[in-house]
Amino acid sequence: MATEVAKVYGEALWSLAADEGLEERFLAELRQLDITAQQNPGYLAMLASPALPAEARKQYVTDAWTGNLHSYLVHFLCVLIDHGRVLSLSAIISEYEALYRESRHISVAQVTSATPLSDAQRESLRLRLEKKSGGRVELVCRTDPALLGGLRVEMGGYRYEGTARARLDELRRRLTETVL
Repeated sequence: MATEVAKVYGEALWSLAADEGLEERFLAELRQLDITAQQNPGYLAMLASPALPAEARKQYVTDAWTGNLHSYLVHFLCVLIDHGRVLSLSAIISEYEALYRESRHISVAQVTSATPLSDAQRESLRLRLEKKSGGRVELVCRTDPALLGGLRVEMGGYRYEGTARARLDELRRRLTETVL
């Protein structure tokens, strides 16, 4: 669930992108910015630090991102610095992504597997889910070796449990319920 801050800033950014026809570009650049921020956690902390004057922090942003992000996004980062909201960047990006998906009628399927899925497996699964749902589907994949095998898919409030772990747990439950 998005915070009120993330909703306000995410919606404002979405509105700007939609007005300018930059939805796709912003999405790609925001995702890259989010990856960079996650890989360098001290970066956002530095941009939020009152130990540095706001103008110096904004200059760091301008120097680092001009030419790599649309100028609106560079300015947006500076606005976040001015308003003390830079630590909410990841949540703001998540809100923007949610608005993007909603506008394009894209469902998100959370897929968990014991081992990483190949590109072909991901594409096959995505196509099957799109056929079943009747709309576009974006996969968010992660691995959990404890599943032993198979897949767990969560989408649209539903959960498909096709993992070896779930089957073993069900077998264990049935065996314990069996009266000899």
